[in-house]
Amino acid sequence: MTKKPTTEDHALRRRAEEELDSNPAANEAERDRDAKRLLHELQVHKIELEMQNEELLLSQSKMELQLEQNSELIENLKIAKVQAESANLAKTQFLNNMSHEMRTPLNGIISIAQLLKLSDLTIEQQKLIDIQMLSARNLVRIISDILDLSKIESQNIKLEIRDFDIHVEICAITTILSFVAKEKGLELVSLIDPDVPLLLKGDAFRLGQIITNLVINAIKFTSEGSVSLHVSKLVEDEQQATLRFLVQDTGVGIAAGKIETIFEQFTQADNSTTRNYGGTGLGLTISRKLAELMGSDVFVESVEGKGSSFWLTVVLEKQAVEKHAYPVLKDDITLLLKKIQADNLCNILLVEDDLANQFGIMSLLKHIGYKVVFANNGKEALDLLTKFDFNLILMDCSMPVMDGYEATSIIRDLSSEVRNHAIPIIGISGNAEQENINKSLAVGMNDYMIKPIIYSDLLTMIDKWIAV
Repeated sequence: MTKKPTTEDHALRRRAEEELDSNPAANEAERDRDAKRLLHELQVHKIELEMQNEELLLSQSKMELQLEQNSELIENLKIAKVQAESANLAKTQFLNNMSHEMRTPLNGIISIAQLLKLSDLTIEQQKLIDIQMLSARNLVRIISDILDLSKIESQNIKLEIRDFDIHVEICAITTILSFVAKEKGLELVSLIDPDVPLLLKGDAFRLGQIITNLVINAIKFTSEGSVSLHVSKLVEDEQQATLRFLVQDTGVGIAAGKIETIFEQFTQADNSTTRNYGGTGLGLTISRKLAELMGSDVFVESVEGKGSSFWLTVVLEKQAVEKHAYPVLKDDITLLLKKIQADNLCNILLVEDDLANQFGIMSLLKHIGYKVVFANNGKEALDLLTKFDFNLILMDCSMPVMDGYEATSIIRDLSSEVRNHAIPIIGISGNAEQENINKSLAVGMNDYMIKPIIYSDLLTMIDKWIAV
């Protein structure tokens, strides 16, 4: 319920109105002060906004400058990337070319040495030839190490997954390296545990390269005693198996403070090591990098003066059907010669521009009884193939006038005038790149051999394709 204003309330209201009307100047002054205060606040606010605007404009200018600099940096990075890729490609091409140019004369040296071994030599002469062969093969290994390191650094190595028998691979490695160990009076022992699955899938070549480097390294630094290679199974399921490859020696060992440095490029345990034992210091570097490529690593334990243990663990796929297969060891060169001599001999066309290689390969094959005709380049080979029949071609890949790739493509072309488009062609090159091997097979070559060529391997290859 609203209270009605009383007479007193009305009186108070009238008195206030009268006072207000009687002092208009005070009211005007109050309004003027309020207006000035408001104007001052507006001016302050305007100044603040202007300062903020200047800061924003400055920030915008800085951002535009930074964006411009970033764009320039990005463009410079793109240019640097292209230059780096170009330089890396040039380096790879240079190393490939150098590999071919170095392997080709080495092939001539090794060819002549192998040919001499087939002749009647004194014991002293045999030793001299063996030293020459060992030196040439060491040089080949150095070339291969440098190329492999370059490919790893440029991330140009891809694992080639294929079926393989671990027993065969280990036997192949130890059979070759046992001769190296024997020359130093060492025993090389290998053991594969009975529960290790034999038929596996993986990059057998790179795995073998790691194991070979570790065994060679062990032999190099061991003067007496033995070197052992032990393959054991850690884990296995239906699809894959984890294997450990352990190489142990009774050599000089490594000081505790030097263990990690041995995996660095061109580095050995101390400066005297290179003088005493030789080598490039690349073997362990390459082994560790290849192991990392396989998702593993190379580990080491060592006691100075007592020996070292190197090992790696690798996860490998199992083949669909597990069989305990045993290796068929390659015939030695004498047995192989007898086998080939018992066969019907055939005509071979050797396409090779290097005179030393021509002489070495032709002399060996003629010594066996093959009829060999040579051509200096692909063009000469095509001329011969249009006039005569041959059973097999040994085709060098890099030659002047016309290289082996172009010549092979023309041979496989059914519209060309060669007499036999299906003749087996074995490519020969000093270039060990997988890309070149793939290129050779793509143009129509049946197989591929890398210089320098070991005669037992060459004769096996010829026997393989003549049988076809």
